[in-house]
Amino acid sequence: MIESESEAGEQLEKITINFGADASNNHRKVTNKVSTTKYTIITWAPFSLLFQFKRVANVYFLWISILTFMPFSPKTPGSMIGTFAMVLFFTMLKEAYEDFQRYRSDREMNQR
Repeated sequence: MIESESEAGEQLEKITINFGADASNNHRKVTNKVSTTKYTIITWAPFSLLFQFKRVANVYFLWISILTFMPFSPKTPGSMIGTFAMVLFFTMLKEAYEDFQRYRSDREMNQR
């Protein structure tokens, strides 16, 4: 504890300096827990769908699917949109399975 007094002696100022673990009671405990998962149950669907459009091929097929709604398109929109939606859905399921495998691997590693 450091105490200082002004020159006139009128005011006493108290400054407390804490070092170490006592400095703050609201700090987080640091662990060696391993976590390599990309998603949680709540964030899987929106993030997985968002990450699908980082692939140029998916952006291309989205654009083609939108163009099938135009009157000049020889294709029916349902066939193109349905196929594209199924590809996205199965890719999202594949990512969920891979993320679950990472979760199981992390859990096994953390129990050692």
